Amino acid sequence: MMHSFYYGLFVLRHCKTQNNIEHKISGQMDSEIVDFSIDVSNINQEFVYQLGLNIITSPAPRCLQTVELIKKQILGRIKVETDYRLLERKMGDWEGEKKINVIANNSCNIINGHIDPNFTPPNGESILSCSQRVDDFISDLQNQKFSSPVLICSHNQTLKVLKSKLYGIQNFVDFWGTETFKNGKIERLI
Repeated sequence: MMHSFYYGLFVLRHCKTQNNIEHKISGQMDSEIVDFSIDVSNINQEFVYQLGLNIITSPAPRCLQTVELIKKQILGRIKVETDYRLLERKMGDWEGEKKINVIANNSCNIINGHIDPNFTPPNGESILSCSQRVDDFISDLQNQKFSSPVLICSHNQTLKVLKSKLYGIQNFVDFWGTETFKNGKIERLI
């Protein structure tokens, strides 16, 4: 896989939303962006200016708005495509609810303040289902040859699954409880 990302693979969690501020579970429901800043310090902008940038993004409006902000901040040829497999894990009946209330009113395990990823929310998506679509996305990504850096714009849970797969992390539950992607911060994975 490394040859596909010779110029680097970067990830970005969408900019901070109203639900993030209110500590509500978004899942696949939309929430308005309220912080329009993006930390691009981990990406060499001169390099991107010379080579261009491939952005693959979740089709969620908060991700699409974040990508528009990137296009204003980073100069160069930017190619954008959307991929539904990068959508956030569907959190079903919990979407729009405050995280503290969900934890108090449900018999799910809590790991370092996070809901156990192996617990499927009512009418939501299992972590296995989310993991399978990320596997499918990674498989397609590996088969592409990129002549410039790749940036994936997605959501916290989806990015956790992606990173755990790319890094071959075996103890997924411990990783889940400690790993969090910051809103609006580009991070290099490869």
